[in-house]
Amino acid sequence: MIDFLHPNWLAILLATLSTFVVGTLWYNPKTLGNIWMREAGIDPTHPDFRRGMGKIFGGAFVMGFLKSYGLALILPAVPHMIGEGKGALGIFGIFLWFTFIMTSYGTHYLFERRSLKLFLIHAGHDLAELGVICLVLWTMMRGW
Repeated sequence: MIDFLHPNWLAILLATLSTFVVGTLWYNPKTLGNIWMREAGIDPTHPDFRRGMGKIFGGAFVMGFLKSYGLALILPAVPHMIGEGKGALGIFGIFLWFTFIMTSYGTHYLFERRSLKLFLIHAGHDLAELGVICLVLWTMMRGW
């Protein structure tokens, strides 16, 4: 049974913070940031570029928290569904990404006629983020 009120809050907080680490690395201008901004139509030189950053980062924190909280609740079921070990965690993460995240992005991007590059940047980010969240939670909840 899932215990909604007593998860490992420290693990969830660290997993939430890890989303910012992954995002910073992924969307940094030295990695994929410039391509992302070009494909998304974002101009970092525009005067309004920095407007609303508190709302953006606050919202990103809430989304990262909800994702981490949800994963903390379902990760204990992984050994029962797939098996024990790090391989099971990887299979579970890729399964979630492939069946829910990537397909949702794919549908939106097709209807919005957005570029394949932008799709791959976002979908790849979510795969990396999901992997790191799962690793943080798994390590803190079960040990490595």
